[in-house]
Amino acid sequence: MDRKLWSDARDEHLLLDGFALASGEALTIRGARGVVLFVEHGEVSVTRERGRRDIVVAGRQWLWLDRGGKAIVQARRDAAVTLTASTDTPIPDIQTPGGRARRGHPYLRALLAWWLRLYRRRQGSPHRRFIAHL
Repeated sequence: MDRKLWSDARDEHLLLDGFALASGEALTIRGARGVVLFVEHGEVSVTRERGRRDIVVAGRQWLWLDRGGKAIVQARRDAAVTLTASTDTPIPDIQTPGGRARRGHPYLRALLAWWLRLYRRRQGSPHRRFIAHL
């Protein structure tokens, strides 16, 4: 299954990208409505507030969290997860095993931010073909 991202780069917030969870570690998402969980590899179980059962998500699969409240994502074996959310939903509070959200290397984040700014500027430009060839 392909990675589930929103239709346009401007329509999403990348909350966590490729976040590594060791077996047994868990992260907590408060205000989870509208969050898409993509499991890059490994296997996680998702427990949602007021949910009757856990949902197991294996590698290369995604799950859309359609309820508000708290969701707990626990690794059943070593896993890497990506969390995205639509821009029209509030950004949830994410508690990771280390106590705060790790967002990747600062240079990589800066490069991605630069590329997105370039992409957004070119959307209104007659030179849209530049982006199509990247």
